[in-house]
Amino acid sequence: MSGLAASWAAMGSPVWITAAGALAILALDALFGSTDRSGRGARRRGLLLMLISTAVLISALSSIEVSGVWQSYGNMGAVGVVLVGMLAIPALWMASTDLLANRSETGLYGVLILLSLSGAFMALGSNQIGVTWLSLELMGLASVLLMGFDRRNPLGDEATLKAFLEGSFSSALMLFGFGLLFGATGLLDYEGLQNAIQLESPVDAAGLTLVLGGGLLKCGLAPFHQWAPDVDEGSSVAVMAFRSVVLRTTAMIVLLRLVTEVFPPDLGALSWVFVALALASSLIGSLMATAQIEMKRMISWGGVAHGGTLLLAFATNSESSYSAMLFYLLATGVATIGALCVLSTLKEGTREIGGIEDLSGLASRRPMPAIVLTLFLTSLAGLPLTAGFWAKWLLFRSVIGFESGWPALTILVSSAVLIYAYLRWVAVLFMRSPRIAIRSEASSSELAILALCAGVTLWLGVMPDPVVGAAGERLLEYLRMATISPS
Repeated sequence: MSGLAASWAAMGSPVWITAAGALAILALDALFGSTDRSGRGARRRGLLLMLISTAVLISALSSIEVSGVWQSYGNMGAVGVVLVGMLAIPALWMASTDLLANRSETGLYGVLILLSLSGAFMALGSNQIGVTWLSLELMGLASVLLMGFDRRNPLGDEATLKAFLEGSFSSALMLFGFGLLFGATGLLDYEGLQNAIQLESPVDAAGLTLVLGGGLLKCGLAPFHQWAPDVDEGSSVAVMAFRSVVLRTTAMIVLLRLVTEVFPPDLGALSWVFVALALASSLIGSLMATAQIEMKRMISWGGVAHGGTLLLAFATNSESSYSAMLFYLLATGVATIGALCVLSTLKEGTREIGGIEDLSGLASRRPMPAIVLTLFLTSLAGLPLTAGFWAKWLLFRSVIGFESGWPALTILVSSAVLIYAYLRWVAVLFMRSPRIAIRSEASSSELAILALCAGVTLWLGVMPDPVVGAAGERLLEYLRMATISPS
């Protein structure tokens, strides 16, 4: 139990700041009076609570600079906290407009976001499988509750149920797998497990298989991808941005830590398992994305394809592939949040739009949203002068030296199909006649998010090494420090 206590103590400031901030916001929300939802007072209260949530999150990210916290998290854990936290800030503010306009429980929304992030930060910094499982549970359950906020959404109940069941199946698989590993070795810490696990042992192999299956389900990847688009479609745009970007990024990095720090250093035949999973996810996701008539579902299926491409980093198991994976997560995360933020600004009356008929001819009536949406779609497609292009190129370059050409060929084929899937929507925006009258009203927070995401997408597209200014140099240092040696 001393090792488990040490793991809890090593979580550091980010976890405790977000958890304490969530409790403080809950108390302030009750103190301000959550029953009065009318008038300027309610809007000011909601705005203040949203600002406090943001300040708490920024404080948590700033605390990672403390040397003791950095060492306790390790390079990959610390970089994961920074990356996830940066993506969480725009995802948090995407909901501010709807929450304030509809006089929803702004404080409770911030509480659930911070609790979910507290679990995410805990999972990223954990070095004990028991703490990792509990952390992922906290992250997932808080995010499921977020999906019930928009009671006007007819698909919300189905999406919430599927998200709950999906999370339950994933947790059960991982818990059973962790239990087998603990029963076979008597160990809970990552380093001890990696030294003790033998792939020749049926119990160890079964435990690793279940852990991998649970991780794939949390990431929404094949062969456990079926409900991911349904969950995303039934979520509000803001909740989808948080779940599909922030939580899946966390799940990918946690899975990366498990593979590199718990699985045996020499993956052997497991490398080909990752190649097969990457082929399945990338090809299924890209092909399904071409057939969608709702942009949220198309983006979700595209996320499955992108996740499959990222699995190639696990197959090659090299420093360069893991560094490229981090850049890929940043580039696709920013573009996905930006694209969803554009959708949140478009309305037909009070209806949220996003179908192919809704967006037909958008450029002729609302040129600026169409241009910005095109930028994000081209980045997700991996076209030049965007961050997505360099993300694809860096990952392609890192896997080209694999013992066969299958990983590189997978990237090329899935990328070609995804280009068609995304550019099909660009053609809809610019080359069709408008069908409905669309209202575009972006709040100040949405404009800030769009400007930030567009700037990062173009900046990393022109200069993929972010070395301009002290902040850029520090971020690049984080990425370099996070490279993992497979030995």
